[in-house]
Amino acid sequence: MRQFISLAILFILFAFTACIGDVNKDLLVNNWQGVKVEHDGQTQNISVVKLKLDADKNYSFTDISSSTMTGKYSTLGNMLYLHKEEGDKIAMEVKELTAKKLIVNTNPGAIPVVMTLKAGK
Repeated sequence: MRQFISLAILFILFAFTACIGDVNKDLLVNNWQGVKVEHDGQTQNISVVKLKLDADKNYSFTDISSSTMTGKYSTLGNMLYLHKEEGDKIAMEVKELTAKKLIVNTNPGAIPVVMTLKAGK
């Protein structure tokens, strides 16, 4: 009986923590404007960066070199995936998401490259 209770508690904790990191898709839809990127102790202004995410799962992303990519996006847990039209995808770990701010790690699983964006007008 004690083992059953322990397993039940463990399952409940796992189910609860699995839901904590889910991206709020309603807040994600926006015209995001780059503010800064932080990498290896360095901070850089990235006002040229733009990320438009619409309700139909389309995106447009202008990177720091002013190159623009388009395609579809998806989410899974706390991850945002930008699926390029060529078939590749970019993975971003959503660190913080509010109505006014989006912070993502553009290099998940390695040395963090943290990008801060603000909500567009």
